[in-house]
Amino acid sequence: MNETEEQASCDDDSMGDLTQNGNATKKKKCSISPPWPEAISRGLKETRLQQFLQQMSMSALAETTCSVCNVRTAVNKSKKIPVSKILNAHLLEVSDELKDLIISNQSSTAQNSSDINIHTAEHDQSSSPLNSPYFYCKNRIILYANENIAQLPEDDVPEFLISTIEERIGDEEIPSERVGYIPDPLVDPMESASSDTIPINNRGVLDVNGSTVSSDEITNYVLRKIKNDGRKDETDSENVYLVPHSSKPVNEYFNPKLLAGLYPTLFCYGHGSPEDQSRPVEINLREHIRYLLSYNDRCFERNHSFIFVVFNLLQRRDACFHAQLIVTKPYFRATAHEIQSLNSKDIEMALDHISKRTYSSEPNSALKKLLNHIKTIGGRVMGSAYSRAALRTRIHALIFNQGLPSIFLTLNPVDIHSPVALYFAGVNVDLDNIRIEQLMTTYKRAETIASHPVATAKFFHLLITNILDTMIVGGVLGPVKAYFGTVENQGRGSLHLHLLIWLDHDMKPVDMKENIRNTDFREKLKAYLEDITKEDLDQFKDEYVFENFDVANTWSTPP
Repeated sequence: MNETEEQASCDDDSMGDLTQNGNATKKKKCSISPPWPEAISRGLKETRLQQFLQQMSMSALAETTCSVCNVRTAVNKSKKIPVSKILNAHLLEVSDELKDLIISNQSSTAQNSSDINIHTAEHDQSSSPLNSPYFYCKNRIILYANENIAQLPEDDVPEFLISTIEERIGDEEIPSERVGYIPDPLVDPMESASSDTIPINNRGVLDVNGSTVSSDEITNYVLRKIKNDGRKDETDSENVYLVPHSSKPVNEYFNPKLLAGLYPTLFCYGHGSPEDQSRPVEINLREHIRYLLSYNDRCFERNHSFIFVVFNLLQRRDACFHAQLIVTKPYFRATAHEIQSLNSKDIEMALDHISKRTYSSEPNSALKKLLNHIKTIGGRVMGSAYSRAALRTRIHALIFNQGLPSIFLTLNPVDIHSPVALYFAGVNVDLDNIRIEQLMTTYKRAETIASHPVATAKFFHLLITNILDTMIVGGVLGPVKAYFGTVENQGRGSLHLHLLIWLDHDMKPVDMKENIRNTDFREKLKAYLEDITKEDLDQFKDEYVFENFDVANTWSTPP
């Protein structure tokens, strides 16, 4: 994942000159630059620190669930309104079949629970609201008060299903349940084993995500199958099952059955998948995926493959879209005939050079033009190698405009030790009053963060945005006129930011070389560098460190 940010800054009086353009924020340059280098005042540092702590507090980050769309949203951006005041409330009406199903299920649950009070006798004859702790139902509008999935047991049958089961005692009825067109395999197992009749028994797929079988196990299974030429052997008893594929690719454009078929446990009713043409309002694929990943129950976020599949879909969409734009340009038409003259050997040679990072000594103008077009398209595809090359081009442009950067720094948040990341992952944590027992062990925190990639990305975006707003643009490092950052991921998938900062002064390297000879300037520069570059671990060494070893390496409380 790669993103860029660009910020031009000057004094507080010209803050109204900001103009927004995509992901770049620019501002008119001040006519008079402030003196540099100067030490940063302690008052400014304390003010920016308080602003940062306020933006990372519970009052700023607390989330709630929208009763209409069932997504997590900030409390300070939500409001409580009467159902009668909801705009276009008719869009929330459900079918009579679904309404009756929900009411009957909740009524069955009420028969087995004394704390649920549901009145259904007069519901169909009046418009009075249905009284339930789980949902609000009036007329044909149903809004959930709590997430019903969270109420279901983890390893048990739901109560409303148990209530529909009728238990009958009597062995004489058991044979009637097994009567069919084939012999019962349980009557005579030996005879059934020697017979040509294949009994049909019910089976269930327990590991729908395929997460319990590693890629190495699948590889070894396939290699042994190839070695044994598909003969029956000990591999038949292994817990590796291969899903057959069709000989034709599936259309991934405007095909609502694609994701619904791939993930039946996520789209359990067969509806709600992206790009469903039956919707009266068209929804962008990217925004629909963002909506699904924001579900309160986090089912899409925690799925082992959904986020990778949809990311790959978006990448291919971007590549195809920009390729379509390029082929309509006159400069492509001028080279199309030359590109068509390439053969398979030319393409293989180019791929070999790219994989080995070598260059061919034989010039091939047609191949060079093709690679240039591919580079242009790839530069607009998120996460591609060419997109990083495009970022370097933008950095060069910014250096040409603003001069050489003054500071390079890396922000690398440790997400597995952050209470904010745990809160976004669904852990019950009060960010203003953190208790040790809420933080869990290091392994449990790492497991929680790894299974909630959306929460991790959300935490990273929030933290970096607040640091840029309060610390960088706020002047903790001095007046800033521009910055440029790129986001990268580490081996374990966590994110970090590389940042170039342009301080607001017009001093060129040759000017720096000349001014450094001045004693007064040299002492000011030394004081400035010592002021912004610090290691503050020593002063916390003996003060209020948690005794728990898992936490001691992470959190300490300053005086």
